[in-house]
Amino acid sequence: MLMEILQVSALTTVQDTGRQGVRCYGVGAGGAMDTFSVRLGNLMLGNAEDAAVLEISMPPFRVRFEQSTAICLTGADFGARLDGQPFSPGWAWPVEGGQVLELTRPVCAARAYLCVAGGVDVPVVLNGRGTHLRGGFGGFEGRQLRKGDRLMAEQPRRMLRRRYGVQLAELAMLPRPHRPTVTRVRAMPAGEYERFTLKAREAFWSSEWQLSTQSNRMGLRLMHADARLLLEAPLEMQSHGIMPGVVQVPPGGTPIVLMADTNVQGGYPKIAAVISADLWRVAQIPLGARLTFERVDRGTAVAALRAQEQWLESVRQRVDTWVLD
Repeated sequence: MLMEILQVSALTTVQDTGRQGVRCYGVGAGGAMDTFSVRLGNLMLGNAEDAAVLEISMPPFRVRFEQSTAICLTGADFGARLDGQPFSPGWAWPVEGGQVLELTRPVCAARAYLCVAGGVDVPVVLNGRGTHLRGGFGGFEGRQLRKGDRLMAEQPRRMLRRRYGVQLAELAMLPRPHRPTVTRVRAMPAGEYERFTLKAREAFWSSEWQLSTQSNRMGLRLMHADARLLLEAPLEMQSHGIMPGVVQVPPGGTPIVLMADTNVQGGYPKIAAVISADLWRVAQIPLGARLTFERVDRGTAVAALRAQEQWLESVRQRVDTWVLD
């Protein structure tokens, strides 16, 4: 066994970058809420980008490593310590058997990812290793992790021999306790945009939306005391394909940003869609924090995604020059 869970809070699961090629069977991609952080952590360890990791939604969390390996934490800063020594997000470290990693308190953002050399060893189910909680399959026994669970890792392709890290400038823009931040998220108008009233369209782009506690891995519900997004006229829609990032508006007028575990079909009108390059940023907004939407066009969305991919490729190249065998 590689590691034993000593302490865990709600919604800690094994995840990957999502299932591909199964939407035609009614199964969504699922996977991590923040796939950018998963890919980054795996790149830092020389893993395949879609290797399985632990998605940790809140501290406290403690795990003991039972043999030597290498780890990387990405995503949220939860005040991590390895045997009492501070452990910053974006750093890859070798660890020895018996060492304990602890995530103690929320410092920044909403979800942390623990990546291990080789990736967490769980069965491939429907083209993926991620936990599908509603279906009860994938991940570790199709469920959340519990105290006492013991996990294995795949055979590492390479093993690092020293510490190294990268600085993710975007972390500075994410919400932190006692320092309120409004997260800016870029989005494009979606299919039924023109069917909403002019007032609703203006409110969508100009309002500061608060992330409701009635949010989960399927979707993030947004609140605003004075903004209800209403249609010009009643609209009957057949169910149609939907994807993470789509912003649906139920009859009550409160928008929902669809996330990793969204259904493959839905019937609510769509006012906008978060661009792919910013979906990870939405996933890292804590409950109760605020966000605004910035309207962009397709060219901007494509350029943003290309820049993100180029940055990840630069990380890959730098890791290849560091001490890996």
